[in-house]
Amino acid sequence: MNKPIPFQTLQQVALLKEKHSRRDVAKITGLSERQVKRYLAKYRELMKKKHGQILSQSSEEIKELLREYQEATERPVDDRPAYDQLQELAELWDIDKKFIDVEDVNYWDLTDHAVDGKVTVVFLGDVHWGSPHCNRKLLFDILRWISITPNAFVLLMGDMIEMSTKTSVGAGVYEQIRPPQEQIKETIAFLKPIRHKILGYFSGNHEFRAYKDLGIDVADLISSVLEIPYLGFTKLTTIKLGDHHYDIAGTHGNSGSKKPHTKLAKVFDLADIYDADLYVMGHVHDKLDSTKIYRKRVGREVKTFLRHFLVTGHFLNWKASYAEMATMGPSNLGSPAATFYKDEFRISLSK
Repeated sequence: MNKPIPFQTLQQVALLKEKHSRRDVAKITGLSERQVKRYLAKYRELMKKKHGQILSQSSEEIKELLREYQEATERPVDDRPAYDQLQELAELWDIDKKFIDVEDVNYWDLTDHAVDGKVTVVFLGDVHWGSPHCNRKLLFDILRWISITPNAFVLLMGDMIEMSTKTSVGAGVYEQIRPPQEQIKETIAFLKPIRHKILGYFSGNHEFRAYKDLGIDVADLISSVLEIPYLGFTKLTTIKLGDHHYDIAGTHGNSGSKKPHTKLAKVFDLADIYDADLYVMGHVHDKLDSTKIYRKRVGREVKTFLRHFLVTGHFLNWKASYAEMATMGPSNLGSPAATFYKDEFRISLSK
């Protein structure tokens, strides 16, 4: 004797059938097409019975009939179709958002913010707030310029804080002039006045120290408080200016390079991941730029395009620092910027 089919199962099959073919419903639910047909017929029979009795029975009587049917057909959770159980788990763990490799674009239409047909993006990173070597005067000079320049925006390139812990390499945990919690609060404080100009925040290896030791993503935390986009380790940012779209591939970076050409070589590696107009990377504590010409088919013609590559600077004074101890030599401080044009497709870099 066949077991009664739960009303919820019949209802689910009927709902799926509204958007899918019978064959697809069978695949989704793990049923055969014949079973799907039978479930649909049973569901229609119940609905017809329900609506057909409205004239002769009260709504409470009809509800009681359906309630009796459901109670009579209840089965243990583990006896439901596998699809039902997996669907519950997927919703519980938010599978679609956390485990499917789908990447969106950090998209900004800055057309209305252009002044004289231009918008400038400053690449601010490797500040190391909390380090005794952080050049805070230079940092605040740049922040003030961003705040008073109406067409200036900023991408945060990571390592905004020193974040030395007991397990960090070197003596930073003893040298830092602010404990990590104060570094986070003060960084939020000096970024807050310009938060409406921040296009996103890349996580750096110093922020990652907290995640490694405590499971706390400091870059994500600061981004949440400031309500700005958190960009993770790599991200494609697109800036729209009039009819033009500029693609910026960015990352904080991960490299032990010491020479200018090897530092730039790591930025060039981003071109293996993204097709972009500008590639930016921090981490290696320098301000460097380069360009490469490439040729691409457009329709039946081959046209020439220019790619720009940029190492995005830092704020650590050299004397008595780790760089001096490791005989790495002084390097260029500050934040480079890129200017994008509305009336023609052009990028100009300034350091």
